[in-house]
Amino acid sequence: RPNTRTDQPTTIPPSREGVPLTLDEAVALAVLHNTEVRNRYLDRIVERASLRTAAHELLPQLTPRLITGLVDQGGSQGTNAAVSAQLSWLVPTGGKLEVDWRSQLNSFRNDDASQGLMITYRHPLNRYGESAIAYRNRERSLIQEDINLLDLRRTLNSTITQTIQRYRELILAQEQVTLTQASLDNARRDLQRQRALVEAGRQARSSLLRIEQNVASFQSQLLGAENAVQSARLALMNQVGIDRNLPVVAIAVGEAIDTEPVQLDPQALIAVSLAQRPDYLTSLLSLNLASLDLQEADHKRRWQLDLETRYADATAQRSDFSVQLVLTHPLGERTRHQEAFERSRIARLQRENNLAQQEADIRIAIQNQVRQVRLQFEQLQIARQRVNLATQELAAQEALIQAGRGNPFELQDAQRELLTVRTDELTQRINYLNALTALDEIQGITLERWGIQLDPAR
Repeated sequence: RPNTRTDQPTTIPPSREGVPLTLDEAVALAVLHNTEVRNRYLDRIVERASLRTAAHELLPQLTPRLITGLVDQGGSQGTNAAVSAQLSWLVPTGGKLEVDWRSQLNSFRNDDASQGLMITYRHPLNRYGESAIAYRNRERSLIQEDINLLDLRRTLNSTITQTIQRYRELILAQEQVTLTQASLDNARRDLQRQRALVEAGRQARSSLLRIEQNVASFQSQLLGAENAVQSARLALMNQVGIDRNLPVVAIAVGEAIDTEPVQLDPQALIAVSLAQRPDYLTSLLSLNLASLDLQEADHKRRWQLDLETRYADATAQRSDFSVQLVLTHPLGERTRHQEAFERSRIARLQRENNLAQQEADIRIAIQNQVRQVRLQFEQLQIARQRVNLATQELAAQEALIQAGRGNPFELQDAQRELLTVRTDELTQRINYLNALTALDEIQGITLERWGIQLDPAR
């Protein structure tokens, strides 16, 4: 749909004193200072650390070791020292390479020094080995990182949508004050005119009572409208996350609404939603995680068959090279592994069912919201027509009063009706804009709509 925002703000009425705040500024402040967003970025610190930990497991691991001490051998005392280092590497092919070097020195005899080197490579043939599991854990961590970024995106989408709604609530409250103040001013002018007629003897003094009641009614409504402004301002500041006592004034940026409804294609919107919605994409990635869990659970049921290649070289012995097959299968774990496999299989089926249901929910949500947008547009058009009719009625009643043929009571009814329909027209306009904003969130394109780039490392 076309962008309904323009860059030309309206002028702030002189009666509204405070710090001007545009909708763009409110959204930008919320992205920076909203409590939920800030907490989500704090979570990113831990999430990035977890990602680094998973990557570190694939690096070669070096373990040095030093042993020294006193020994008593047949009444002879001496010292013994040993130095060793073990290097292990989970290679991408699925195997594990280990290099073990040892050196030992005995002070009893100078020729007691000995060294040894052993190189072992173990490759699984029938089930996942330690290396394959580590690389799959790395794959899990990358998928989880994508899920975390989608959750951050979802948080920002929700925060921006709520900020827009809070901002428009403040706009609505401010405009309500303006409309009520204008109606009160008109009622006061009518009261002055009626008093002049009474003093001239052209109207009975009792005719002032109804007009005075009308003025008092508008005064009461004005107090309520001003209180609503304070409440809406606090709600917006709390949402944005800055000084709650800052006396901001929402500048009604011209969100132009065409006379023709926005053309919306539900099928195209559904396609966008399935490609952009963070929760749906998260479900797809969660299904991938479930598939990895199922594959690993299936392999754990198998016998472990490894091809082991070993080379050993020591100062006191000749070098040795061997290749062997090693078959391992712990007894008594078949039931546990089978249970884990069934649990993983059921979990994957459940996620498939949930994904299908989520897709159906998205299709329904898009269709419902498209109808809601169209309904709000029709209601807005009706509200505009009512404003035109009420304005004409009030002008006609004022003309009759000035001609001396009008009824003050009918004039007051026309004033109240105009205030009512203007308030309704403003409410319908806000509802229509909110319906379009909600449609953006349902599609998952709120960030794109507002030109905000996701910063995963903030």
